[in-house]
Amino acid sequence: MTKSDLFLEKYKELEMAAVAAYHLKEDGRAIAELERMERFADIQTKLFYCRNVRNLMQHNISFPESFTIEPTDEMIELLSDTIYRIKNPTKCLTIATKFKDIYWRTMDSHVVNTMRAMKENGYSHVPILANNKVAGIFSENSVFNYLLSNDVPALSEDLRFKDIKDFLSLQGRKSHRYIFVDRNTYLPEAEEIFENAFRKGERIAMILITENGSPRDKLLGVVTALDILAQ
Repeated sequence: MTKSDLFLEKYKELEMAAVAAYHLKEDGRAIAELERMERFADIQTKLFYCRNVRNLMQHNISFPESFTIEPTDEMIELLSDTIYRIKNPTKCLTIATKFKDIYWRTMDSHVVNTMRAMKENGYSHVPILANNKVAGIFSENSVFNYLLSNDVPALSEDLRFKDIKDFLSLQGRKSHRYIFVDRNTYLPEAEEIFENAFRKGERIAMILITENGSPRDKLLGVVTALDILAQ
C-alpha cells in the first residue's frame, strides 16, 4: 500500500469515526466540522491542510508529474492520532482536581477563616462536605446572600458553615449551577455540558464527579471550565 492509499484510507476512517462520535451527517463535511470544534483547536490548521490535500487527490485533478502530491508520514500519523483521540476520549476524572487536592470544609468549619484561605489561594468555590459527600458549595455569593437576608454589616469570626447552610444549596442557583457526573463521564460530554449551558445564558460553576453521579456518593474530583480549556 502506498502512502497515498494509506492517507486516503485513514482519512475515510477519521470521517467515519467523527460521524459516529459526534452524530454528524455523512455528507463529506465531517473533517470540516472537526476543524470548527473547540476540542480540536490545537490541530485545526493541520486538519484543514489534510482536508485540502485529500480533496486534490480524491478529485483526480490532473497535474504535471512534477506537481504530484504525496502525503507525508506526519500527515498519516496526525490522522491516526486523531482517530485514536476520538475513539478513546479522555475521562473527566483524568483531568479533574482529585479529592486529595481539593480544598474543602465541613459544616463545623469557620466561614471567615475559609474566606481568608480562599483569598490567599485564589479559590472561588469551596465544597462543604459531610462524610466526604457534598453538602453544599460556598462562594462569595453565599456571603452576599447571607448578609443581605440577615441585614448584618459583617461576618462574625465565630460563624460556621452550619449557620449559613441555607446559602450553600446546590439547587436553585440563578447565577451559576453545579452538575454531578459519574466517574466514567468522558471529557467531550463535559465540554458539551458547558457549551449547552453557555448557549442558554447559564453558567456551570463546577462539575462534581462522584461514583455514580449522585450527590449521595463520595466526592472524587471536580472539573471547572478552566480545566476544560486547558486541554
